[in-house]
Amino acid sequence: MLSNLRVKVYDVEFGDCVLVQFPDRDRIYSILVDCGTWSAFDPIVKDVLAEIENDLPIDGDKRRLDLLVATHPHLDHIKGFDYNYLKNVKIYNIWLSCFLDLDHKQSKANALAIQELAESAARSIDLRCVDKNSQLEMYLQNRISKSGAIVMLRDTLPQKNGIKPLYMCRDLADSTLNLIDDEKKQKYKLSFSNKTTCFKDFKEPDTSIRILSPEYNIDKYYLGDIDARIGNLSALYTLDKDNEVKINNEEVMYRLPEPDNISKRDFRILCDSLHYSALSFMQLDDHLTNDTSIVFLLEWRRKRLLFTGDAEFHRGEIEEEASNASWDVIVEKLKNEDYFRDLDFLKVSHHGSINGTPFIDEEGVTQTVLNRIIPKDRGAKIVVSTKPKVKGRNVPNSNLMIELGGRCSDYRIYPYDPEYPELEGKKQPRRTDKEGTIEIIIEPGAD
Repeated sequence: MLSNLRVKVYDVEFGDCVLVQFPDRDRIYSILVDCGTWSAFDPIVKDVLAEIENDLPIDGDKRRLDLLVATHPHLDHIKGFDYNYLKNVKIYNIWLSCFLDLDHKQSKANALAIQELAESAARSIDLRCVDKNSQLEMYLQNRISKSGAIVMLRDTLPQKNGIKPLYMCRDLADSTLNLIDDEKKQKYKLSFSNKTTCFKDFKEPDTSIRILSPEYNIDKYYLGDIDARIGNLSALYTLDKDNEVKINNEEVMYRLPEPDNISKRDFRILCDSLHYSALSFMQLDDHLTNDTSIVFLLEWRRKRLLFTGDAEFHRGEIEEEASNASWDVIVEKLKNEDYFRDLDFLKVSHHGSINGTPFIDEEGVTQTVLNRIIPKDRGAKIVVSTKPKVKGRNVPNSNLMIELGGRCSDYRIYPYDPEYPELEGKKQPRRTDKEGTIEIIIEPGAD
């Protein structure tokens, strides 16, 4: 039986998959945080889940997974949650972001509508013979196929395990909001204290999981002024409704008839502008999805571990009626709390992107939030799940790797990399693209 807490961050190329296990008196408690990849090859997550299954405790004729957390619905975080890969595992709890709650009034009116329109836009553009070898085509196919993974998380996996998913937010258990009644709070072992929803279904009373993000009020904090985007919405409706028809029950591409009053060239430019609007709108949906990631703090035997999904950081403060980033809201809401102090483990957000960590890429600027989360004299363990140069992204960000490398106890100095010559000889947090699957052992804190 485990005597320490173990975190395994699996190499799934560009994606996240983390297994956390720790002793809870006479049992091993297991949490799976995300399982996805940007890769087109399913065997990556299939093989990882087979390895995870072998690490789970036996529970009758299956293996036991106490908690599955899907931080947010991007394929690089949820692609592996397929019942065919998990049919030998008994899952006891499933947590999803409130962004996915079909009964969430705000999500249903705006956020979910944005998801649906962004998916429709992707299908519409994909029908227009995009180069199948292009990076854009890969992006479109991943977006289109994520809807099946969402159905698996909302419906299939819960039904197969005889449970219902819990749609998490920081203020879910806040009695002043009436989001969940007392009976369900007791059923799901939830309470509200120190401005966070707290989960304590553990045999050891000091073990807990605190939800730091997202906020229930998605419109107010993350979406901003929807009226400013009505033009894009109209364009997407036109693109979606006028360009897809069915002939003999088969969906085919249908091109708008060319009008007589403008040239073919101008008409083509007009159609392309709709596509650009659609792509811009899909980017808006991507940011909204990231910023409603579940961010949670696990406290176990005086150790503190922070899991961040793809939470983003923009300004360091929030603005009314604006599209605020997750970290900005967290810092504002919990600025007087001590949840960020002295972390023992940090799973770096957004694969090491510069917008995924409270960090300012400017020499001489005091890293106020970082100094609270991982002070330089603390020596936390820090892991980045990443693969460089995917989707045209500059990940992991070199300056961020250097900043974090100077703050962690378990740093690495990796061999020279021609793509990142500036990192030669520099301390860095541990990276899955350099080491493969990474195992971290955390011993209990002193009494």
